[in-house]
Amino acid sequence: MKTSIVFILLVPLLMNCSTTSRVEEQSTSQRPGYGHFFDLAAALRQEPGLLVTGFGRNVNIRSRRSQQSDLLYMVNGMEVGHDYNAVNDLINMDEVVSIRVGINLTHRTVTGKSNAGGIVEINTR
Repeated sequence: MKTSIVFILLVPLLMNCSTTSRVEEQSTSQRPGYGHFFDLAAALRQEPGLLVTGFGRNVNIRSRRSQQSDLLYMVNGMEVGHDYNAVNDLINMDEVVSIRVGINLTHRTVTGKSNAGGIVEINTR
């Protein structure tokens, strides 16, 4: 009798533990990449070398070091230009795999691009 009462009390407790672990696995696996960002500006706000101000189509992005807003955007290794709005319209944030920001001279030399404001490299699937 005592063992059946203990068993009846332990079964629901064990079932709750296994359900919780499944829910945690699902919530962490549903946030890959940059899909949780509304737009490119929201993702670039997380980058330490950039200062992003404004919202929507009135966004100003500049290097914290050079104070210039003349960033060169490259998507999948191709030069897209200096216009943030054009790049933001071009990419789908759910498809973005990585974003790299290069502001120093070494990065600009390695990419072969001479740009005083810096380079934002975006890679998509």
